[in-house]
Amino acid sequence: MACEVKKEYEDLMCNIDFQEADEQSLDSDSQISHTKTHSDNERNSVTNILEAGEISFFSRGRLGIDNPIEAEDVARAYLVLRPSVQVGQSLKGLIASDNVSRLLVLPKKRLPAKGERFITFVFKANASEDQIKKDLSPSPDYETKNAGIHHVPAAGQVGNGIYTIASTGNKSHLTYTMTLPRERGHAQRAIGLQDHGTFILATKSPMCQGRSQLQLQLRSEPHFPNEILKDFRALRWIPSRPAHLDYIDAQFLLIGEGANHELFHAKQDSDREYFSDF
Repeated sequence: MACEVKKEYEDLMCNIDFQEADEQSLDSDSQISHTKTHSDNERNSVTNILEAGEISFFSRGRLGIDNPIEAEDVARAYLVLRPSVQVGQSLKGLIASDNVSRLLVLPKKRLPAKGERFITFVFKANASEDQIKKDLSPSPDYETKNAGIHHVPAAGQVGNGIYTIASTGNKSHLTYTMTLPRERGHAQRAIGLQDHGTFILATKSPMCQGRSQLQLQLRSEPHFPNEILKDFRALRWIPSRPAHLDYIDAQFLLIGEGANHELFHAKQDSDREYFSDF
């Protein structure tokens, strides 16, 4: 069974149409490119695949619920991204290091549906699989005077597949295709998991604050280097790049694809209308 899953994963990865490009003729975000359509407005746009790899979905039940099958049973949902291919590498140029995984938290406990926009953030970056497993493991039980012993369950895996992060025109997209399970059940539906999904992905500037009631209570602001900070200029949101995901507490907006919104216009105040609540 494991061999079948591995082969299917490799076949799916090989079906992604990566194309080597002359490094001197393209900028750093365009060295691997693939042309496809995300919407009618982008029918002739070139999509630059910036990263591809394996994606896993997890959900942790509320206190005492080890196997959440209803939305109200879920305490927290997670994404784990493990890149296999990045800009500047060929499809066979698999990353040798084991410390490349990222753990993303979905505070809304599920993926956004079409037209919805949810914030997510990086809980762990440049991590090994063992480190990720530790973060998803159960917390020690604890006892309170009034409620007795509290059991915090482990986060269970509810799905696995492949993903790409791509740039199309002035937007970035996170797209996934499920490989397991073969059929979606209650656990998958509880976090909005589909056979295929695509989202607009935008990175929040650590230099700009949104409305206080919508701010995530994070440990600290992400320590982006200057080469990333300068890309924000006066914008609160910019199209995401894979490098943004490598910083703990970096915040992102996931927007369910299909809503007819134009994002990321050229003017510095372009994001104020659509992202006004953030």
